[in-house]
Formats: sequence, structure tokens, C-alpha cells
Amino acid sequence: SWFAVDALKVNRLDIQSEDTIPAVFLPLSIIKDKSLYLDKYYSMMLTRYPNPDDKDYVLGLMPFYLRKAGGHYLSAFPIISAVLALPVYFPAILLDVSVTWQSLALLAHISGALIMGFGAGFFYILISKFFNLPAKTTLLTTLVYGFATINYSLVSQGLWQHGTVQLFTTISLIYFMQYLQSKKLNRLIYFGFFMGFAILSRPTALLVFAALGAFFLLFQLHQFVKAGEDHVLQHVHGFFRGSEPWSLRRSHKVSHPMTLLPSGS
Repeated sequence: SWFAVDALKVNRLDIQSEDTIPAVFLPLSIIKDKSLYLDKYYSMMLTRYPNPDDKDYVLGLMPFYLRKAGGHYLSAFPIISAVLALPVYFPAILLDVSVTWQSLALLAHISGALIMGFGAGFFYILISKFFNLPAKTTLLTTLVYGFATINYSLVSQGLWQHGTVQLFTTISLIYFMQYLQSKKLNRLIYFGFFMGFAILSRPTALLVFAALGAFFLLFQLHQFVKAGEDHVLQHVHGFFRGSEPWSLRRSHKVSHPMTLLPSGS
């Protein structure tokens, strides 16, 4: 992903945005130091990406992408993307790859591309299983989602929150649709589990959760009303079936045998 984008000069930035810098360093801190603190890498981050209002380090301002708590520097953004990047960083750390901006940018690009790639894969599963679309349309829609949007040119090029939230939201939607079809409680639990990770990845996913929650309540209300209507119809049907012989007796009186004889006989 990154190699193609870089070669085509679509996006030549090693680090896409300062928003992603904490996520670039967090896997190092988690694996090497077993900590979420970024103290060890603060000077490296500050030298290249200082606070825009203090580029000459005169005011001593901390970069906006960090927060300070208890004398330690922490990421100002959710850390789930960095956690997903751990399998990519781990081999590099085992091989004792030098901690440089070039090596970190490569690891971040690979991690972002994998996250977005898995997201596109689950998107294909979602629309192929639950939408009645031709196979070619499903494939084309997935290609558009993956390559003809910002997902390829930007989101897959770094450790953004956007790729991670899309991944978990898509997985949660698969389980949500499975629940609507099967009514199995475990599908609803899995939906909540992955939607929870989507919210942790980017809190704005709460809007998606609220929309799906409203849809779920309406769906359950519809099912309840439908079940109630079916129950009433069963009782009504049973009532009429039980009363049928009585109604026949009332509408078809049985004549006395003598009345069947011809008159005057």
C-alpha cells in the first residue's frame, strides 16, 4: 500500500499527521518498557514535531498530541491502533532494528495498511452475506471502498484512528446482522464487544452505536407487536373453529322426519 502510494507520488509524507505520532511510538514503549509512558521518546518527538506555537522551544510548550499526567507523557489520543500494531513491531524489536524516523514510519505504514486491508476484507464479507447484490457488484463496491476513497490514499498510510474504528465497526455490523437473522443472543454479545472496541478506537463511534441501538429497539418493538398480533389471531381463529358446529346448528335446522312426507298422505 505505502510503496505504491509513495512511488505514484500520491502521498510522499513519511508521517501523515502529528495526530499519529503517539501511536507510532506506543508499540515501542509497550513492548520494550511494558508501559504506556512516552517519556523515553519525548525529546525525539519534540525535536521533529514541536508545538506549532513554540517551534523554537522558547515557551516550553508541550506538543498538542501529548498529555502530561503524574510527571509522565501520555498519548492525547486513543491507543487501540497502537495495540493492533504490536504484531508488526514485535519482530522488528526482536531483530533490534534501530529506532529512527525512517524505521518507525515504515512500521507504522505497514501496520496501517494491514488494519485497513482487514477492514476492507470484513466489509466484503458484510455486503456479500447480508445484501442481495451480484458478485461483481459486491467486489466493485469493496474495491471502491478500499481504493477509491480516502481509505487508500490516507487512512492506510499510517496509524490513524479511522482505519481501526472502521475495522471494528464493520465486524460489529456483521454480528448485528447475524443477530437480526438468527435471534441468537451470543451474536448480540459479540456485536457489543466489537462495537465497544470501535468506541475505544474513536469515541465518535458512539453515534453509530446510538443509531444501531435505536434501530434495534424499533426492531424489537416490531417483533413484539407482530408476535402479539399473531397471538390474537390464533385465539380468534381458535374461537371460530370451536364455535363452528354451534353456528351450523343455528343456520341449518334439522327437520322432523314426518315433515318429509308428502302433504295429504
